[in-house]
Amino acid sequence: MVISNKCGIFAVLKIFINEKFNKLKDMGVIKWTYEKCYEVARKYETNKDFRDNEPSAYSAALRWDWVKEFTWFKQLCTPVNYWTYERTYEEAKKYKCKVDFQRGTRGAYKAALRNNWLNDYTWMKTPESHNKKWCYETCMEAAKQFTIYTDFANAYPKALDVARKNGWVDEYTWLERKSKPSGYWTYEHCYEEAKKYKSRVEFEKESGSAYGVAVKNGWLDDYTWIPKRKSPECKWTKEKCFEVAKQFKTKQDFRYSRHDAYMAAVRRDWMKEMDWFVPKAIEEMALFKKMHCVYVYKDDELNVAYIGLTINLHTRHLRHKKCGSVFKFFTEVGKEIPEPIVLKDNLTPEESRYYEDYYLKEFQEKGYQTLNKGCTGIYCGSFGGGRVIYTEEKAMEIAKKYKTIKDFRENEQSCYARSKLMGWLKDYTWLKRAHKVWTYEMFKEILDKYDDYCEFRKNEPGAYEAAIRNGWMDRLKRLDKKAINWTKEMVEELARNYTTNWDFRKNEPLAYSAAIRHKWINDFTWLEKRQKEFGYWSKERIMEIAKNYEYVTDFRKYEKEAYSQATKKGLMKELTWLKYKTMPSGTWTKEKVFEKSREFTTINEFAKKANGAYTAACRKGWISEITWLTRIKQPTNQKPKK
Repeated sequence: MVISNKCGIFAVLKIFINEKFNKLKDMGVIKWTYEKCYEVARKYETNKDFRDNEPSAYSAALRWDWVKEFTWFKQLCTPVNYWTYERTYEEAKKYKCKVDFQRGTRGAYKAALRNNWLNDYTWMKTPESHNKKWCYETCMEAAKQFTIYTDFANAYPKALDVARKNGWVDEYTWLERKSKPSGYWTYEHCYEEAKKYKSRVEFEKESGSAYGVAVKNGWLDDYTWIPKRKSPECKWTKEKCFEVAKQFKTKQDFRYSRHDAYMAAVRRDWMKEMDWFVPKAIEEMALFKKMHCVYVYKDDELNVAYIGLTINLHTRHLRHKKCGSVFKFFTEVGKEIPEPIVLKDNLTPEESRYYEDYYLKEFQEKGYQTLNKGCTGIYCGSFGGGRVIYTEEKAMEIAKKYKTIKDFRENEQSCYARSKLMGWLKDYTWLKRAHKVWTYEMFKEILDKYDDYCEFRKNEPGAYEAAIRNGWMDRLKRLDKKAINWTKEMVEELARNYTTNWDFRKNEPLAYSAAIRHKWINDFTWLEKRQKEFGYWSKERIMEIAKNYEYVTDFRKYEKEAYSQATKKGLMKELTWLKYKTMPSGTWTKEKVFEKSREFTTINEFAKKANGAYTAACRKGWISEITWLTRIKQPTNQKPKK
């Protein structure tokens, strides 16, 4: 059964690759066809010669999996134990350094490295190591080996860095600098330099400083022997770009066929206005031909129906049981959700959209109240829970139902997201931001609950901001700001309650900071420092502590520092009496996993607090059926826009 499923997947992928290749070939994107690659590959006897001499044809053959059909290629494989000492020695004589030897003959290099023969190849250069401390004398000795400043910088970068920091570079007067002095590039010097080149690209690449001065002063036109760069023949206006873009149905076709027009539209931000493009998801769904079905939930007693489309009816039914318009309606009525009825199956994506709209209208004509919220049809709607395509007019109509942005965001999430992305929210001037209006009575009621200024500011940020905004800060003067005049006796009395420095700092932070500030902490000799002295964690001490435990998890949990030292020193192998707690095979059945997962609300929490059940669900493919858990998106590190 598994083999047949895999074969089916590979067959579908092969069909998809062939369709993709033919499509790109028709667009003119692909230059290397099978016939051309076959013809070029026939000139060579080995795979290596084909790859080295025809890299573009080889990459095309590799990408489209044609290399396997070039069966005449000889496999250049050396036999086992081919690289003896004498053969590797003769092969190594062809190279001057180890890097070239490794790149040129990898098999011989590996054999030499494995058998420690590289030290016998004395003619091979090895990079010098400069693991020494740089002082005035050593920097001077290194600098005297060179006459040019850049050579010294490339050979001894650390020595140059030390010399710069200490101001010794000025004493190296024998080092010549290749860079020109300021003001060197006059009109005459630039003119003479430009005579060496035939194009502006070459002039800019070889002598960038002279080219930059010539561009800045407008001297390039005087160099008549250097031709000007060709300006683009066609400047894309908005009308031309739109005229070309309307010839294509998807953005992908537009990009591959007319890349110049596509890039012009991207640079000038015209892509947002090209709303006739079919979404990318629709194009990708064309791979799965005739896999969609149209279904209905109906209740003849209440005369209610819901029509939808999907690829997997089982998972879609589980989702309807947890959320959506079907779930809301039947929970309000107090009835169980009926089983879905398949109206039509084996449909392509476009056919499923058509029949969804067809059956929706049919049930409405029969007098059923439909629970569908989104629009339906070939050029709108969604693929079984996908997104609705909102235009500016439709989004504005939906937004007019609400008075605040909060209500609009909570009830129409997809429409709100589309409006925010396209920048339409600015036009919805009737939407107000819902914020709490603080009156003085409300502020005073909350203020009476606190006696400490810091706690009030921390726990009631809204009330604190209202006090700043309305000028009520004078009312906060009655709160104590904990301005305690600490004496040594007061601090010592509190410190006597603890035995370690860490506990004192954790439980009495204000007293601890006063002890640090006045340098009283050294007088509290009964407080043990958390940091152990050097050599405290010996092998014998770690083994003595570890003998108190039976399992590794308990040792790690209750003796964190001893466990970390044991792992660092590699002593865990010697602690043979410590066992690992393992669950017997078959513990996590499907029922137990489902029962355990219902204790949590999110997948992240399930994975963190019940890792064994979570891994069993992922390994056996049950995680897709646990639809009642939601996934929390990780926050981005982007700064908010001003």
